[in-house]
Amino acid sequence: GPMSKLSGNEEDHQDNVLVELLLMQAFLEQGFGTLKSIYPILIGAPRAMRESGYPFTGNLFSQGVNASLDLDGQEGFSSGLLKSMVAIPLVSAGMLGPMSKLSGNEEDHQDNVLVELLLMQAFLEQGFGTLKSIYPILIGAPRAMRESGYPFTGNLFSQGVNASLDLLPDCTSPPSLRIASDFMVGGSGPLSTADGSVSSVWRQVAEEMGLDRTVREAVKGILQRQGARLWDHPPISEDSLPPLA
Repeated sequence: GPMSKLSGNEEDHQDNVLVELLLMQAFLEQGFGTLKSIYPILIGAPRAMRESGYPFTGNLFSQGVNASLDLDGQEGFSSGLLKSMVAIPLVSAGMLGPMSKLSGNEEDHQDNVLVELLLMQAFLEQGFGTLKSIYPILIGAPRAMRESGYPFTGNLFSQGVNASLDLLPDCTSPPSLRIASDFMVGGSGPLSTADGSVSSVWRQVAEEMGLDRTVREAVKGILQRQGARLWDHPPISEDSLPPLA
C-alpha cells in the first residue's frame, strides 16, 4: 500500500521497507557480508473471525497483488525456486483436497501447488538452479479455541492424511504438467528457448526432466523427506521464553 504512493521524486516519503528490500538484494547479488539466501514470507489480508479459513490469512495473489505488481504469481514462484537453496513447501489437508479432485484429463483445473511440487523435485534431482534441499512443513487441521493443544495444529497423519493420499489420482494431470513443462523451457526457466513456446513437445520435456510424476507420487515424494511437523513440539510456557533484553 504505502509503496504504491511513491512517485519517484524528492517529495516521496522515506520507505524503510523498500530500503531493506533494496539492501538485501544488493548484499546477496554483490556478495557483501554472509547473506546466502532470501526467503520471503507472503501474507494475505486477515480473514474475518467467521470466515472460512480463519485464523489464517487469505491468498496474497488472489487478493489483487498480481494487478498491483503486474506480475505472474506462478512464474514468480517458479523463478524463485531456481534462485533458492532450500524449498519449504507447506503440506496440509487443505492442500490435498483440491488435488483429490483431479482426474488426469484435460478438464482438470490447473493446480499451482502441484506445479510447485513437480518443479522443486525436478530441479533438485536434475541439478537446476541453486536448490540443494526440500524441507516440508507439515500442518494439521486447526484446533478449536477451547480444544487441548490450541493454538497449535493437530497431527496431519492422525487426521486422515493417509486416507487422503489414497484419494489422490495415481495419474498425471495434463494442465499442471503442461505449465511445469512450459516453465522449464520457456521464459525464465532453466532450459529457455528462443521463442519460449513448447506447446507441441511438453510431454517429451516432462518425461526427460522427471516432471511426469503422478499426483500421488508428487505428494508422497515430498512427505518422504525430513521436515517440520507443527504439532510435534514441547509445550510452550512463559517460563520457556528467553528474557527480554
